[in-house]
Amino acid sequence: MSSILIPKDFQIPPLIAVLSCIWFTLVYVGLLYLSKKHRIGDGNPGLTNSHPQVIIHRIKATTISCIISCSSVWAVIYYNNGFVNHESPATEELVFRSCMISLLHYARISYVKIIFLTPLVFAIAHIHHAWENYVLYGRSIEAAKRAIFSSAFQFSYTTLFGWYATFIFMRTGNITINHIIYMSQ
Repeated sequence: MSSILIPKDFQIPPLIAVLSCIWFTLVYVGLLYLSKKHRIGDGNPGLTNSHPQVIIHRIKATTISCIISCSSVWAVIYYNNGFVNHESPATEELVFRSCMISLLHYARISYVKIIFLTPLVFAIAHIHHAWENYVLYGRSIEAAKRAIFSSAFQFSYTTLFGWYATFIFMRTGNITINHIIYMSQ
């Protein structure tokens, strides 16, 4: 892939970065205290940090906060003209490398199995393109053949790349390196 997600010389104005950090903090803490029903004290006798109702509320609040913060980062980059290519291969790296591999690692699955099996899941995630191609090329037998061939080819190269990227991630623990490798393809 010859395009770059964010150009090397891209810069966010420092004021925007600092205000964004303050925004993240306000959202994070604010959502914890938004609901009067879940506030400790404040007319809620018996509520403590370890009360199940408080824990559930805090899990929900911090999850929403993470979604808002990640969306805000994307928005800041987008509105400062940081994206050259609006497709985001970085999300694939996050889900198919960082999230899946971390879970499998903590499930004590061997490195060899992780390296060779997770890319198959990544490749399977691309099979939906077969349907898109089938529809795009007219829903005919010829379109089906074309869709199957292109999906088989994509399945093959995403699996090969996935083995390499998973090995690199497992070796370095750094998702950024994988993203750089992917973008240089």
